[in-house]
Amino acid sequence: MTASSATVAPSAPAGEPPRSTVRLWLYGLGMLVPAAYFAWRYPLLGNTHHLTDIGILSGYRHVEFDAFVAGMAALFALYLLAIRESRHHPARRALPVVFGIAAGLALIMALMYPVNAIDLFIYAVRSHLFTTYGVDPNAVTPSAFPGDPWVPFAGGWVDHVSPYGPLWNLLVAPITVIAGDRLTLALLGFKALAVAALLGGGWAIAGITVDRPTATATGPLIYLWNPLVLWEGVGNGHNDLVVTLLLLAALLAWSRRWNGWVIPALLLATLIKYVTALFLPLAVVALWRRVPAGAERRRLIGASVLTGLVILTVSFFPFYDLAAVWRSWQDQRDIVLSSPLELATTLAALQSRVPVASVERWGMFLGEAGTLLALAVAAVSLWRRPGRFPAVGFEVLFVFLLVATWGFRPWYLIWLVGAAAVLPAAWPTRRTVLWAAGALASYGVFIWFRAWWGNGHDVRLVVVGIGVIFLPTLLATLGEVAQVVVARFG
Repeated sequence: MTASSATVAPSAPAGEPPRSTVRLWLYGLGMLVPAAYFAWRYPLLGNTHHLTDIGILSGYRHVEFDAFVAGMAALFALYLLAIRESRHHPARRALPVVFGIAAGLALIMALMYPVNAIDLFIYAVRSHLFTTYGVDPNAVTPSAFPGDPWVPFAGGWVDHVSPYGPLWNLLVAPITVIAGDRLTLALLGFKALAVAALLGGGWAIAGITVDRPTATATGPLIYLWNPLVLWEGVGNGHNDLVVTLLLLAALLAWSRRWNGWVIPALLLATLIKYVTALFLPLAVVALWRRVPAGAERRRLIGASVLTGLVILTVSFFPFYDLAAVWRSWQDQRDIVLSSPLELATTLAALQSRVPVASVERWGMFLGEAGTLLALAVAAVSLWRRPGRFPAVGFEVLFVFLLVATWGFRPWYLIWLVGAAAVLPAAWPTRRTVLWAAGALASYGVFIWFRAWWGNGHDVRLVVVGIGVIFLPTLLATLGEVAQVVVARFG
């Protein structure tokens, strides 16, 4: 964990004359333009009757690629300008701008087709199986119901069970109950959930970061206006916004010293996507050190255990099939895609000197070992300074995504953006924004370049695509490490 992780963004200078928020409004309104273009060019309504993607919709044309790059560049440029501008305004003046623009961006992106993944459709199909046929999506695949009109929308995942926690099945069941046999209505329901989760996450960040008179609205803006969060979370409709909302709720509880709600909120998040389990041991250490020994600590333990048991009991209802949940997690865990491990296995296959299976096995072992080491270092750090829980949690999540997420997806960075926004420190923000920009840029490689270079598995696609995703944030991380070393020993 680096020292800079604990350095917060500067507050609005005390006594500084009020500065107009016109620039902030202009940057936000400017972001609405490329967002509106993407929603208009790739609309959800009118395309809900079939599966497609941005490549097919664009015809893989060069002009469409240019428009994608230009739109993303504009979004990130305006976003970075807005972050810088937000530091000059007190939160009470800037928050209406931040949330007003965020609501507009979210509503616009909700109209966009999920152009980079069909997860939105898969959510609807699996929830439909649960609410219509009463089966467990963690144990039964969509292919078990070949006559159902929704099943073809599971695409290539028709023979896979749900990889999500059992709580997800209950949380989204009302959407497909209300939708009935209307798939479009179900998709809009999931989009509405994404918008609500995004704005709820921004509210939680505001509750953490703007509790000082001179605080700024930089934290909420970092999350709410982030182009990746908007594109992947609302545009593609990924449930990572819901997971991040619960993670942020746990961090809000921590910041407000609502100690009894920290573990339950993290458990709720874990029961939707298991990644949040990384924060549970860190929270245990931090709470143990924060809460004095004696009656107060015993009450906290009792309340956390009792609430956790209630959450587990409700989340697994009505199936309580632990074996199915374990198998569904294993099924997802073994996927190697768009990660440094895929690059290593691709190069190994090209050289034909080291068995690919060995490279994959050792890569997974080293990734898991690296994550465990990060957790151990983090636990020691929290034992000494429990107040650094949010910053330490960010660093552990960063390590996990870098070395142990061998089935990497760009939308996983939604978690990291949320964790960075609560700090909101300069270096974590820089690393996260660079990673988000690289991840979105990789679509140009994996969509258009794949079509132009040929649809076969080409080592160029892997090298260039993975380099675009990971190299910017790796260079930024090395720069941060070098700065810390120089500051301490130079």
